[in-house]
Amino acid sequence: VLLSHLANAVQPGTIEISKLKTDVNVSRLHPRGTKDYFEVMANLNLCVEGIKKLNNVVVVNVGAEDILGKKADLVLGLVWQLVRAHLFSEVNLGSWLSARAASPFPVRRYDSPHHPELIRLMDPEKENLKDMLKLSEEQILLRWINFHLQRARSRRAVANFGKDLADGECYIALLRQITPDRVPCDLLDRADRLPRADAEGRARLVLEHAGRLGARRFATARDITLGRARLNLGFVATLFNRHIGIRLATEEQAREIAAGREDAEERARAAEERARRLEEEAGALRARAERERAESEAARRSAEAAGRARHEAELAALKHLYESAAAALDIHRRGVEEGLSAALAGIRADLRAFLADQPVGGAATQPPPPGPSLKEAAPAASLADEPGLLRALVDKVLELSKERGDRLRAAQAQLEQSKKVNDLISVGG
Repeated sequence: VLLSHLANAVQPGTIEISKLKTDVNVSRLHPRGTKDYFEVMANLNLCVEGIKKLNNVVVVNVGAEDILGKKADLVLGLVWQLVRAHLFSEVNLGSWLSARAASPFPVRRYDSPHHPELIRLMDPEKENLKDMLKLSEEQILLRWINFHLQRARSRRAVANFGKDLADGECYIALLRQITPDRVPCDLLDRADRLPRADAEGRARLVLEHAGRLGARRFATARDITLGRARLNLGFVATLFNRHIGIRLATEEQAREIAAGREDAEERARAAEERARRLEEEAGALRARAERERAESEAARRSAEAAGRARHEAELAALKHLYESAAAALDIHRRGVEEGLSAALAGIRADLRAFLADQPVGGAATQPPPPGPSLKEAAPAASLADEPGLLRALVDKVLELSKERGDRLRAAQAQLEQSKKVNDLISVGG
């Protein structure tokens, strides 16, 4: 009998209560075969068959024998489905439309509360009415909560009925939006002033305020803080059924919304056109930059080629200059060596002649005639003194040797400098 009344609460007229046997003595159900047993089985069969006709209630592997046998899991599952269906009976755009969209079979139309204002939860840019009708009741409730959170300018969003609601803050924002003006919100103000860690205190104040709205059912403060999803779902559905907090737009508001949407679409088209022009300009700039880069690269390569040619020409000129200088230096060196050799040969000959004319152990009676290499080294009138003549000859030889050494060192330094210049030119090329 209780299950039948619960089924009728979901959809009136599901089970004819008048057909149920209410004068049954449950103490005489055993053994089987008694009159009371058959009457109870008839009641249960009538109840199960009626429940199977309900939308959003699935009766699989549950029969009268299971209920009579007190199989707790099956019975609790069936009861939860009935409670859920009762809570969600109003969570739709239109009961018959939602049922027809969800079921491939013909669905009997019946009168029950519905909320066409839920159309405001739809995103017109991404969805249409068919998409909204495909949403489950849980998804609609989550959208309903987030709709009010956005209206409250909250940065929070709810994706489940468990941990996202555990701190009570989203409940406070939701209740502020759906509470009628005649109901004070002092309890919510107190809840806002509580420390963030006092989640259970906030939950108690939330439930106390929900009691003022006639919606304190299913959940306790402990259930909220522990994130018990089914109990939170029941509490949210009760709030929805009591105070949805959404109204359909009036004709004037609808015109304003349509005008705003047209303006938004026009702005979107203008933005797209501007984006297209910007993209074209960006493409032209990229092409110009690519062209300038190619021209710059060509100019760089041309400059490098011209520089290499110039360096090679300068290197060739320096090599020619180096070879000419080396040849001139070699000629000069050979001339100096030949002159020195001739001068030394003359000096040796004069010395040998002079020494050959001198008596053994005596002094020279007359000086030797000046050789051709000594005409500039010693004056003709000063040859009487032999030691002076020898010193003059030795000084001349030393002077010639010094000059030859200086010239050789200068030539060597010039040769090394030319080599360094050549190496630097080679490295630069």
